[in-house]
Amino acid sequence: MNNRIKQVAEYLSLFVLGDGYYQDNTKKYQRRFKIKLNTERNSNLNVNYYKIIFKSLLLFIAACMMLLFNTVLANADSSINSSTAKIKKTHKIAEVTSQQILTKTKKALREMNKILTAKKIFKSTQTAAVLNRKGMKQAQDTGGGAVQALQLLPGVRVSSYGGNSGLARDEIAIRGIKVGWSSVAGDLEKNGIQMLFDGIPVTNLSGASGGFDSNEYPIDQFFSGMNVIYGPGNPASRWYNSLGGTVNMIPIQPTIRPFNETNFSFGSFDTYTLDDEMSTGMHDGWDGVAAAGYTHADTFRTGPFNAPGYGYAFFGKLIKIFNGNSFSLGAYASRTHEYRPNFIPVSPISGITTEGLDANAPLYSEQTSGYYSSLPYNMWYKLLLTQTTMLYSKLNINLTKNLGLHTLVWYRHGFREHDRVDNYFLTAGEASYYEMWQPNSNTYGEKIYSNYKILNNNLKFGEYDIYGRLNYNYSPYTNTAPTSYTTYYNNYLSIFAQDKIKLLKNLIIEPGLDYVGFDTSDFTNETYYQSAAPPVIAHIYQLEPSIGINYHVLHNLSLYGTWAISYQAPTASAYGYSSTVNVADTAPIRNTDTEAGFKVMIKKDKYLHHFVFNANYFQNILSNETIYIYQPFPTPHTLASNGSAFYKGVQISAAEDPYTNLHLYANYTYQSANYKNFYSTVNLQQYPNYPVSNIPNSIYNIGAYYTIPENTTIYDIKLWDMYTGSQYMFSNVYAGPTRQKMPSYNIVNFSINVKTVNFDKMVPGLRSVQLSASVYNLLNKKFNSNEYFSSGSYFGAGAGAVLANPGAPRMFFLSATMKF
Repeated sequence: MNNRIKQVAEYLSLFVLGDGYYQDNTKKYQRRFKIKLNTERNSNLNVNYYKIIFKSLLLFIAACMMLLFNTVLANADSSINSSTAKIKKTHKIAEVTSQQILTKTKKALREMNKILTAKKIFKSTQTAAVLNRKGMKQAQDTGGGAVQALQLLPGVRVSSYGGNSGLARDEIAIRGIKVGWSSVAGDLEKNGIQMLFDGIPVTNLSGASGGFDSNEYPIDQFFSGMNVIYGPGNPASRWYNSLGGTVNMIPIQPTIRPFNETNFSFGSFDTYTLDDEMSTGMHDGWDGVAAAGYTHADTFRTGPFNAPGYGYAFFGKLIKIFNGNSFSLGAYASRTHEYRPNFIPVSPISGITTEGLDANAPLYSEQTSGYYSSLPYNMWYKLLLTQTTMLYSKLNINLTKNLGLHTLVWYRHGFREHDRVDNYFLTAGEASYYEMWQPNSNTYGEKIYSNYKILNNNLKFGEYDIYGRLNYNYSPYTNTAPTSYTTYYNNYLSIFAQDKIKLLKNLIIEPGLDYVGFDTSDFTNETYYQSAAPPVIAHIYQLEPSIGINYHVLHNLSLYGTWAISYQAPTASAYGYSSTVNVADTAPIRNTDTEAGFKVMIKKDKYLHHFVFNANYFQNILSNETIYIYQPFPTPHTLASNGSAFYKGVQISAAEDPYTNLHLYANYTYQSANYKNFYSTVNLQQYPNYPVSNIPNSIYNIGAYYTIPENTTIYDIKLWDMYTGSQYMFSNVYAGPTRQKMPSYNIVNFSINVKTVNFDKMVPGLRSVQLSASVYNLLNKKFNSNEYFSSGSYFGAGAGAVLANPGAPRMFFLSATMKF
């Protein structure tokens, strides 16, 4: 502003004093002007006062004009600055508001995406593990289904008669407690793991071996991660089958930005999969994801019948985010068609041939007809159809700054058809056997809970209520259509409360209380032998206490422990055809779980980078278990034994990035499981301190990723080894445990991935392309996933012989992923 005033004054002075004022140096001119004036005064003292007065008047006017001009400019400048400040303030407010909205949106999306992080696990009072997108991709490379990926986590074993195919039904065991389809008898707890899909329970209310069918989720690309909580967990995350753990299979979630991903893979035994996943991106608070896929595979078993299987699935989810709150609608549907292979004797048995009992043909066994051989289609086959449909909604509202409300509502329909034709005994003069089984279920459920933060407490309290109906349609042998119709009703409920208390800065105590109820009843059409079964009416109510502690000894070291009691209704075999057990006389299954250990998490240190180490001791005391053994011949009947057992072990896991491009991980679980008591109803014998069957004494995983970035391409090389220790076998001869073991085995896998953006200009919208080449069972190890001692009824001979499900041989896979 001073420069402006000076400039105006100079122009006015030029007008008063004339042109010559600025032609020379200013000071020099002023000095000459003063000398000249004094000379004139001294010479004649003839002064022109009019001229002086006139010039003075002009200077006064000029000064007034400068003052006025300065005032105007100052006001104008002030107005401009004020307007500019207001605009900047408006932009800043808009920017802050926009950022707050974006932050709330991201937070709401993050809360919907329930994938655990290393930090959350470090702070938790529970033993937990997570399989993120990177881990899922590792499992996807070798062509497995979604559930197959779980075996990369500590203490988890996945076994199946179908190898690593996503179309076969798997059995998932977490530290010896299981869920899914068990091909062999003798499992103490077959339905003790709660399976969730996007937080919604998908385990049947009434189920033993059929409590969860893994092939209802055949497309692994649908999933972005999986969480595992070991043991019953806290009441707010516990469900009706969470005795040994809870697995949450988390599908792809809505994202801020849109994306589309198309995958195609092809591999051994005519295995191929095509799927597509996409997100619309966020638009005015609305977002959605959708996925569709198809998969096909033949059996790896050799023989005249290749047993083709296929499956397809669809998933969609729509969300609305408003003021940091969220509402979502989800849907999932799938259908699979597969042929289950038959067992094979490990050693040859007299009369058991490839063409039937006592036929004039080669003996049927791993040692004689071929390790992976199977029977022809016209001799024996079992066709399995599974289908599921699920609709659900979630609502998360922040009622106040410290109070939140969360609701879940869902419906699920499940269907399975089991068709079996057995002509194996025709050659021995016996009749053919045909079996048809069509169980289907409808489940309705709701869960409402609140979380309230006050002082150093985070309270969670709520309830769930689930109603289910199982239609159990069964056709016994020699019949061609279902003749036994039974409907079971289940109503499971829970009222729970838990508190997360921060007593000190580094100490967290988490007590909880859960009141659970299991109501079962039936409506039976008394035909065939179903009329001989006892009534299925029971009302069970129990209180489940729990407590967890986490103490941060150092900022990167925490000690933790947890203790919980949980209950479960008797499994579905208690309700099954020809069952000899009255459910009303059966006590609820109980598990007392204890965990203690420590956790280490170091983000960056002199020698360690992103280092995670967890170690814990665990023990489970299972009681009031009923072990059911189904014997199909000579007449179908179910045997029921009872027992209790003590599980204990040590679990260790570690991960580290020693270099920028290298990732290493390893986990190891050692455990022992022994019966406190076991009573066989076949030979009326007790088997105290016998080992629990079908539980490996140790499991370990070890692997390495190495990344090589080069210009516009990234190379990933992966090598990992999965080991399963020896396990004790079960005997169907006397329906009891044994001290005989089946061998241990380990499977080495390898994959190489190439991700590049070199094709982006060729296809509009293409962001990247990833190509993968993988080998499952790189060393072509021959192993059996299950073995047991046969009673002789399976093939009509060979009581006491060992029957087995072979594991898959070496398999090759190629895949391509395009991201848009």
